[in-house]
Amino acid sequence: MKEKDLVKVESELKIKIPSLYRQFLADLPSELTNDDESGIYCDADTIIKATMSARDYKEEDWDEPFANNLLAVGWNGGGSCYCIREGESGEQVYLFDHELGAIDPKETLNLKVFIKEWLLAD
Repeated sequence: MKEKDLVKVESELKIKIPSLYRQFLADLPSELTNDDESGIYCDADTIIKATMSARDYKEEDWDEPFANNLLAVGWNGGGSCYCIREGESGEQVYLFDHELGAIDPKETLNLKVFIKEWLLAD
């Protein structure tokens, strides 16, 4: 992803992309890119759309909606989205579970493990 695209994400979402994840996006391996919105989000427009959609959606029984300090970075294929937290390094990838309405701590992955799982999924 080009610097102008990273700036676009930050500007439109009013969020600072964590440094490690920013570097990952800048050097995104071609094996992880695709033309749909599944897996790891690899373009600015998809990241913006997914994050805004997650922020706008809230079930009645959820304590809190998708927080503004979260950035959607991928989709698990079942309705939940992977995210990273502003203010952290970007090394941890969380799963915001659409059934819980919260981050599922059991599904937290290291960025390297997250990437490896998507490479093996293809």
